[in-house]
Amino acid sequence: MDTLGNTLSIIGAVLGVIAFFWNVLDALANYLHIDLAVEQHELNSKSYITALATVENTGSLSKRIDYALLLIGPEDETPVATAKHIAKQINIDPDRISFTNDISLLVISTPEYAKDGQRALIPLPFFFSEQVTIGDETLKYRCTIDKSKLAKNSSYSARFFIFGKYRLHRSTQDLFRVEGA
Repeated sequence: MDTLGNTLSIIGAVLGVIAFFWNVLDALANYLHIDLAVEQHELNSKSYITALATVENTGSLSKRIDYALLLIGPEDETPVATAKHIAKQINIDPDRISFTNDISLLVISTPEYAKDGQRALIPLPFFFSEQVTIGDETLKYRCTIDKSKLAKNSSYSARFFIFGKYRLHRSTQDLFRVEGA
């Protein structure tokens, strides 16, 4: 009976150590949770579009965001194709963008709408300039999408990207439509 008790004690200790290291690993490696909701609003018989970007850190360690943006393009276009198009307009070699990770190269300080009215890039400095790090909290930021600079009667994919050093980027998507005469 003494051997069984010792064996169970050792098994319990090993499981306790595994659980401890699992929690430490989880605290270091967990991802930020993000969300995007694009909404159409009416105010004084005028219509406008906003995007609500949300970042939540459910972990116990603070996380830094180095860059965050909205990338807007035609509904059926890949984010890489949209980014390549915007890159040309802001004087970045589009050949440098092969994967979604490369979208982090499109660093600008003010919104950029493509001349063709089909694409836009909107930096979200609230997440990377106003916040030093994100603790165990939920941050939200709403921005306006200037629909007057987008083609009418078209559907658009809005993608919210966040980039952090030593972390995989995160992205999420919502869809909206610009109607017009």
